[in-house]
Amino acid sequence: MFDTIIIGGLDLKYFIIRFLLVFLCIPVFSLVMIDDFEGIDNWVAIKDSRSLSSFAVTAVKTGEGEGKAGLFKWTLKKGDKYPFAGIICSLRTRKDRYELLRCEGIRFLARGTGSYTVSLVLPGTEKEYNHYQCFFQAPSEWNWIELPFASFSQPWGTKAAWEPEKINALQVLATGSAGQSGELCLDEVSFYLEKERKNREPLFFTSRKPGVNQVGYLPSAEKYFTIISDAAGKDDPFVITDSKRKKVFTGKVSGPLYDDTELSGEKVYRGDFSAFTGTGFFTITINGETSFPFEIGEGIYNLLFRDVFRFFYVSRCGTAVDDKVNGIQHPACHTKDAALVIEGKKGRLKTTGGWHNAGDYGKWTNEAAYSIAWMLWLYELKKTDLAKFNAQIPESGDTVPDILDEARFGLQWLFTMQGDDGAVYHKVDTEPDFPWGLAPEKDPYERFVRDGDRLSTVNAAAYCGVMGLAARVYRDVDAGFAGLCVRKARSAWQWVKDHPDMDQKNSYYPDTQPWNEVLWATGEMLRLTDDGNLRTRFLGLMNTHALTTPYWGDPQIFGYMAVWSNPETDLKLKSAVRQKMEKYCSEKMAVMAGSGYGTPLNKNEYIWGSNINAAATANVFLLAYHMTGKQVYREHALVILNYLLGINALDKCFVAGYGTNSVEHPYHWAYKVYGKVLKGFMPGGPNGNTHLADPFLTAIVKQGTPPAKCYIDGESYACNEGSTDENATMMFLTGFFYNENL
Repeated sequence: MFDTIIIGGLDLKYFIIRFLLVFLCIPVFSLVMIDDFEGIDNWVAIKDSRSLSSFAVTAVKTGEGEGKAGLFKWTLKKGDKYPFAGIICSLRTRKDRYELLRCEGIRFLARGTGSYTVSLVLPGTEKEYNHYQCFFQAPSEWNWIELPFASFSQPWGTKAAWEPEKINALQVLATGSAGQSGELCLDEVSFYLEKERKNREPLFFTSRKPGVNQVGYLPSAEKYFTIISDAAGKDDPFVITDSKRKKVFTGKVSGPLYDDTELSGEKVYRGDFSAFTGTGFFTITINGETSFPFEIGEGIYNLLFRDVFRFFYVSRCGTAVDDKVNGIQHPACHTKDAALVIEGKKGRLKTTGGWHNAGDYGKWTNEAAYSIAWMLWLYELKKTDLAKFNAQIPESGDTVPDILDEARFGLQWLFTMQGDDGAVYHKVDTEPDFPWGLAPEKDPYERFVRDGDRLSTVNAAAYCGVMGLAARVYRDVDAGFAGLCVRKARSAWQWVKDHPDMDQKNSYYPDTQPWNEVLWATGEMLRLTDDGNLRTRFLGLMNTHALTTPYWGDPQIFGYMAVWSNPETDLKLKSAVRQKMEKYCSEKMAVMAGSGYGTPLNKNEYIWGSNINAAATANVFLLAYHMTGKQVYREHALVILNYLLGINALDKCFVAGYGTNSVEHPYHWAYKVYGKVLKGFMPGGPNGNTHLADPFLTAIVKQGTPPAKCYIDGESYACNEGSTDENATMMFLTGFFYNENL
C-alpha cells in the first residue's frame, strides 16, 4: 500500500520513518482525525477583497448520527483578478503529523452545493501558492468523500517534494466564477489508512430519473426514455402526464438490459413511447421518479438551431457586438491584430476579424475553416429552409441568407491569414500570455502571428478546401466574392503541391497528418478544375485511409461531399464514396446498438471534445441519408441528438439555455467576464482522459469515475470549454432539422 503513495520526491528520511513505524510496530492511531467539530473550532474563513466567505459550527444529522458539523457558505464576486473564497485549518502545531506517512488520503463527510478543491499546504508550496490540490463536487445528500494522496497534484509552479509529515494546513476552496454561490457542510474530517476506507466504489453522480431529450422529440421520430436498472426493471409500468397533470399515455419498460458499465458504471433499460402521437409538454413517471419536462412537436429544434448558430455572432472579433438575445455588448476588440514574428524580425500583419475560437480570444485557421465548411454544407443541403432564416444578427434582413453572412465574416478573416506565396498562417493569439476574466476590448497583451507557424500543409490545404467550397456556394449570391475565393483556393493549392507533407507542429491545435486536409482540398480542386489527375489522387487517398469521425484535425468528409455532389463525377467514383460512407455508418450503428444511451462513442472516444465526436458522427449519418435516402441514417442521427440533449449518464442537456438540467457554468470568456451563459453554447463534454487535463478533471478521473461521467460544469477547461468547431458541428446537426414553415 505504501509504495502506491508516490507524489513528488521521496527522500531517505521517508523510508527510515516508514521502517520504524511499520516494521518495529510503534503504536499508531487507525487514522489521524483533523476535526469532528465537537470541540474547539480550528477553521478560519478566507476570501479575496470582495467575495463573501463564512464558517460556523452547526447541529446536524448525518448518516453517522446526530452531532455537529462545519458549515462553509460562500459567494464569489467580481472585482479581484482571481476571486476566491474558502476555509483553512492549520496543522502546524500537531504532534502526530508523522502518522501521515502511513495514510492513504484525506476523508470527510460532506453535503452541499458547488464544487471545491482540497489543498494540502507544504513548506515548498507556500511561496507560490501552488499547493497539492484535488477536486471534488459536493453531494446533495450526506456522503463520504475520500481523496487519495495519489490524486493530488500541483497545478502550476515549481515542483515541491511530497512530504506528508510536513503538511502545514488544509484548505477547502470553492471553485467557480464571479456570481456563483454555494455552501458545504463538513464532518469527520481525517486522514485515513487503506484499511479504514469507507467507499470501496468510486463516488459519482447517478440519476434515478427517467432520462429524456429535455428539448423534445419530433412527432414522427422514435421516442424513448432511459432508466437505470437500480430504479426500474423490465415490464415496470410508466405513465406520461401532460402540462395539466393529466395522464395521456401508459406503457411498460422494455428489454433488453443494456450493460453500460464500462462507460457509465450503469445498466440501463429503455421505455419506448413512439406510439404516443400527442403534441405539447409532458413528463414521464416510473416507480415514483419523474423525468424532466420535454416537448413533442414539429419545429421544436428551430430556436435551438438559431441559438447554436448565434454563438458565432457573439464570438465575433474586431467589431462591436450588441447581442440582445444574451445581453452582451462590447465595443470593437483586438483592432490592432497582429505583430508578425519573422525569424526574430518585427513587422505587422493586419488580421482583424474572425471569431474568438474558444474560451479565450485566440483565432485559428484550421478551426475557422472547419466551422465555415459546416455552415456552407448546411446551406447547400437546406437552401429553401434557410433562405429566410432570421438569426438576429446585424446583417439580418439583407439580400443574403444569414448563414452566408456569418460564413463570409469568417472567410474575410481567413483572407488575411494567407501570404503572397499561398502559404497560410496558423493562428493569432497572445501566446504565452492569455487574458482571463477581462472583456475582449480590454485584452492588454500584444497578439502575434508567427511566420514559422505558416509552413504547414495542414493549414494551406484546409484553407484551399474551404475557399473552393465557398467559391461554389457564393457563385449565385456574390460573383465577385466567389471569384476572390477561387483565386485564394488556387494560390493555396499551388503551395500544397509544392509542400505536400508538412505537418503543423505548433502546440495549439497541432496536426501531424496533413493527408486529411489534402483529401479535402483535392476533392474541391477536382471540382473546380476538372483535372483528371486529381481524380486519381483523390481515389488514392480515399482507398489508403479509412473514413473517420470529422473534427478540426480530420475534415476529410468535406472532400467526400465535394466529389459525390459534383455533377461531373462518374458513377464509379460516386459509388466508391458512398460505400465508404455506408461502411462508417454501419460501424457506428453497431457501437450504438450496444449502448442504452445510444452513444456512438466507445471508451477511448470520451476524450477532449467528446461532444463534437458524437455530433460529428450524427452529421455523417445525415450526409449518408442525403446520399442514399435511407431513413435508418436519419433515425440514428436523432438518437445522437437525444444523447446530447439529455439522454445520457449525466441527465445533462449539453446545450446551454435549453432543457431543465443544462450547462450553467461554462468555461468561456463570456461567462467569466459578464456572468452570462450564452444560449446555444455546447461544451466539450465528458472526458475520461487525463492527457493535458486540468487538475479538476484529473482528480475525478483518478478517483475512478466512469468516462461518460467525467464532466464538471465549472472551471474545467478539459471538459467544459467550447469552441467554434464544437458549435459548428452542433449547428449542422440541429440545422438539418430546422423547419422554415413553423
